[in-house]
Amino acid sequence: MILRSRAETSSAESILAELEEKRQFLADLRFQSRKRKKTGLLVDQKNALTRQVERFKQHYDISEVVSDGAFALATRQSNSRTLFTDYGVETELEKCLNEFVHVDSGASLVIEKTEAMWVIDVNSGHFSATSDKPETVFRVNQSVLSEIIRQLRLRQISGFIVIDFIGGMTETQHGKIEAEMEKLVQKELMTTQIAGFSKSGLMQLTRKKKEVSLLEQVTETCPSCGGTGHVKTAISVAYELERELSALKDVEQAVIIVTEAVLDQFLELETAFNIQVDWEIADEPVPFYQIRRIFS
Repeated sequence: MILRSRAETSSAESILAELEEKRQFLADLRFQSRKRKKTGLLVDQKNALTRQVERFKQHYDISEVVSDGAFALATRQSNSRTLFTDYGVETELEKCLNEFVHVDSGASLVIEKTEAMWVIDVNSGHFSATSDKPETVFRVNQSVLSEIIRQLRLRQISGFIVIDFIGGMTETQHGKIEAEMEKLVQKELMTTQIAGFSKSGLMQLTRKKKEVSLLEQVTETCPSCGGTGHVKTAISVAYELERELSALKDVEQAVIIVTEAVLDQFLELETAFNIQVDWEIADEPVPFYQIRRIFS
C-alpha cells in the first residue's frame, strides 16, 4: 500500500474508508475477470467522470445534463462561459459552506461539524403556528426532513450525525418522523442508517464515508481562532498585556505592536508603569499585541 503526501492532512477514518473502497473495487474487478472468456479491458479510468455522472443519472432519475464542452452524456451543450453562474451553482456552493439553511416552510437548520460528529439543529423560524403545540412542532420537524437529506448529500456529510429536532412531539409523532426519514434514506446513493431517537429526543444517523466533506475539501482551519469561531475580546487582550508588562524586570523602554482596539482598552486601565512605551498600530481585524523589542 502506498500513501502519498496528501495523506498527511487526511484523517485515519478517511484513509481507511478509501482503502475499503479500493478493496471492494479490486474484488469487483476479480469477479468480472473470472466471468470473462476472452482477454479484454476491465476498466478505463479515463471514463471515471462519465461513470459517476451515469451513476447519479440513474439513481436520482436526472433527465438533463448540461455541459460547456464535449461530454458524452450531455443532453444539451451550452455556449456560456459562466455555466456555474447561469445555473446558480456558485451560489449553491456558498450556501453549502454556511452553517444556516433556510427551508421553504419557514423553518431553518443550523449545521455544524465537531471533532466527533455532525450536529443539525432544527429551528421553527417563521413557520406559521397553530393552536395545537404538539401538532405544530410535528409539522415543523416534518417540513425539514427532505432538506436535511438534501444537505447531507450536497455537503457530502458522513460519519456519525445527530439531529436535534424541536421538542414537544408525542411518542406517536416521533415514530412518524423516524418512519418518514427511513423512507428518505432508502432512496439515497450513499448508505445511511438510522439508529432512532435517543432518550433525550436526538435522532442518530450513520452515513457511509467515501470521501471527505465539502467543508473539509474547500476550507481550512482559521489561524486566528483555531477553528473555534471565537477570538479574545480587546479588553481581555489588554489585561494580558498589562500583566506581561508588570512582570518585566529591569526594563526601561519597550516597543509594542498592538491593534487600536486593544490600545484603547489598555489606556483606559490607567495602569502606572516605569517603562517608556513606543506604540506601533497594527491594522488587523483580530485583537492582539506583540512586545517587539525591550531595552534594559
